[in-house]
Amino acid sequence: MLTFANPLHYPLAVLAGGVFLAIAVRVARLPSPIAIPLAGVVTVAGATVLKQKESQRPPTLQNPALERELQQVRQQAQLIAQKAESLRSESEKLALATTEMELLSTIQFACDRF
Repeated sequence: MLTFANPLHYPLAVLAGGVFLAIAVRVARLPSPIAIPLAGVVTVAGATVLKQKESQRPPTLQNPALERELQQVRQQAQLIAQKAESLRSESEKLALATTEMELLSTIQFACDRF
């Protein structure tokens, strides 16, 4: 799905739109009511392309120690999510067999937040 990017976050796209506007008005002699919207389209399209290229590149860290620590945190987060899922399914089983519905629904709610 294509989502438009905010051109103000991408100065290169704004520069491209400005250059297009200057060329369209000065060189191509387009009237301003036509050139300005076209420059806006060029700016938004450029920002969208830059945003898509930015999201395709995986972020890399220059510090290997920080990269290892980040990987450990990801593994811990996955482990916690797995434990939360197993706890949630166990609380569902217990919810059917007990009268402590409020406690078990609180556990389920907490697990669902992960």
